[in-house]
Amino acid sequence: MKKRILGKFTRRVCYNKGFKRCWAEGNILDQMGIKVNMRFNKIVSQGKVSIVFTESGRQKINGTTDRPILDLNGKFLNVLGDATFYEMTFYNTIESNFVDLLEITPTENVA
Repeated sequence: MKKRILGKFTRRVCYNKGFKRCWAEGNILDQMGIKVNMRFNKIVSQGKVSIVFTESGRQKINGTTDRPILDLNGKFLNVLGDATFYEMTFYNTIESNFVDLLEITPTENVA
């Protein structure tokens, strides 16, 4: 499957109630065309977390129309290891301008 990068952002790993937290909101999601109530499935694999946007997704983007929020928190984020930063890479995998895949990977490189 061919993937085209639409955007890439680096953020610091945060913690909530002892678990790693990865999140993005507002301008980052707006730039990528991600809106409140968009549905997605989360796939955890070795060294990364993939967010696949699909109408039948089990989870959804929270927030408001003006400020969508993607907030991931939990033990599953341990796949990021001891990294201080994570990179969010937004892709589309079909011939459109819409994001349908987000990959979250550990990084120590701060852009």
